[in-house]
Amino acid sequence: MLNSLSPHSKIEETLPVMPEKPRRGTDAETGIHTPPCSHNGSSDGNSDNVKIRLKKNRESACRSRLKKKQQATQMQEEYDTLLSENTQIQQKIDCCKQRISKVEEYNARLKKSIENMQIQQNLVLTLLTQRKQIPSLYIKPLTKNLNDIIPPLKSVLPEAVRGITPATSFK
Repeated sequence: MLNSLSPHSKIEETLPVMPEKPRRGTDAETGIHTPPCSHNGSSDGNSDNVKIRLKKNRESACRSRLKKKQQATQMQEEYDTLLSENTQIQQKIDCCKQRISKVEEYNARLKKSIENMQIQQNLVLTLLTQRKQIPSLYIKPLTKNLNDIIPPLKSVLPEAVRGITPATSFK
């Protein structure tokens, strides 16, 4: 039976068939030594068996080559897919790094601003205390609750940083 998948099947059929070499040695069943030139049966029967075996071997080799090509193609497709996904993920990582950098810069500016406000508050309180314009009982450091000082972040954040929250998904 010819393998219809084989592109070389017609070529392979025309290859010469090598005759099987006669076996030497002792027959396992009878214990009789068989000389190399002796034939037990017709040469046509052996020739047909050899042709059938060679044909099956060719078909098997062809199937094996096709399977190997399919596996190589599949592996190349998987490689290309993974390479594409890797590129997309790297781009998302770069974008996240830029956003983190912007948020860190903004955070540093806010901290510096808070420090400056605390210094100013302490100066004002010191001046007022020295002039005795307010009783010392009413002097409270403003740093106990920073949420009272800092306006809600959404109203203060620059446009480039808005919308970034820890729960933001990058799908």
